[in-house]
Amino acid sequence: MANWQQNEQLADITADLSRFSDALQRFTARLGLEIAGLDADHISLRCHQNTTAERWRRGLEQCGTLLSENMINGRPICLFKLAEPVCVAHWRFHIVELPWPGEKRYPHEGWEHIEIVLPGDPATLNARALALLADDGLSQPGIVVKTSSPKGEHERLPNPTLAVTDGSVTVKFHPWSMNKSSPASKPIRNSVKPRGVCRVKSCHAAKVVWIRERGMAVLEVCCYSVACAREAERCGADRIELCAAPQEGGLTPSYGVLVSAREAITLPVHPIVRPRGGDFCYTEEEFAAMLNDIRMVRDLGFPGLVTGVLDADGQVDIPRMKKIMAAAGPLAVTFHRAFDLCADPRQAWKTLGTLGVKRILTSGQQSSAEKGISLITELIAAGILQSLWPVRESAPRTCRCFCRRG
Repeated sequence: MANWQQNEQLADITADLSRFSDALQRFTARLGLEIAGLDADHISLRCHQNTTAERWRRGLEQCGTLLSENMINGRPICLFKLAEPVCVAHWRFHIVELPWPGEKRYPHEGWEHIEIVLPGDPATLNARALALLADDGLSQPGIVVKTSSPKGEHERLPNPTLAVTDGSVTVKFHPWSMNKSSPASKPIRNSVKPRGVCRVKSCHAAKVVWIRERGMAVLEVCCYSVACAREAERCGADRIELCAAPQEGGLTPSYGVLVSAREAITLPVHPIVRPRGGDFCYTEEEFAAMLNDIRMVRDLGFPGLVTGVLDADGQVDIPRMKKIMAAAGPLAVTFHRAFDLCADPRQAWKTLGTLGVKRILTSGQQSSAEKGISLITELIAAGILQSLWPVRESAPRTCRCFCRRG
């Protein structure tokens, strides 16, 4: 296999390695962390765009072997074993972690963190890791310590994890090496597969949406109550779109419902912001209310929202969408099925990607996603952002159709 540093698809991360190495050396010195005697088993990348992740994947496949591909914390993560190592400090990393973009934006694209193995009882991991760090290092401005437990089917990544970061580079600690996965971890090869349809029995108004994220079927359920969202979570959904007024096709939920959802649901919940039914051309008063609702959703701590505005000509209303993106701040914005009313869907797709919209919800401007599959696959091939499609009662057949089309 080719050396990864000579692969054109990976030229940017080859160039970024020296920056990461220098930043890691400075960071560990600030922390008072003596790395010479520590074992680290893999190194991880971060990116903002799906197109970047796709390109890196192609390059890594040419230089190594795909060990696993799973949904972890709601996004695809690949692990590759390279023929030639990534050399940082005294470590020679053969395993590289490649996550697809999640709900937050990172300060740079390239190498982001290493993972140090501290064998022992997981219950004492935090204490053992923190004992390696100087007290004055942790108290410096900009140093953040956090813990996490990655969640996903066939979880292979080490679990639990303690991370220390300064925003540009991160050091993580975990109790199990990649070669000795945690007891809850099951290695899986090339696990790109759709799951069965989520049966949300108590949600008569719910609709199921499959999302294509790096070839994997992510299950989003549109729910019209907190009880429905709770049932969707129990039945295996990956994400919730929370709405009110199913008879109107989904309107902004009330403040009380949003607060209840934040308290009751552990999955990512993306509320819709839509002031009324009908078209997507709004008065000044309606749009002002939308901006206030977006700020409310943001301030309540939701990771994303669903919305959309068009102008009188059936085009994306760019000035208003810019205001929406500014009000949303770090939230992941999905452009809803107003997209299917756009006069020029291809231009709208490019416009939304340029504006920073994360996803669109579309049935390919047809009555069903299956009928609109040609446009959907064309848009997905163009990259820029992710595409979602509603499948409703024909889910199994539609999902098979989309899986065949990639």
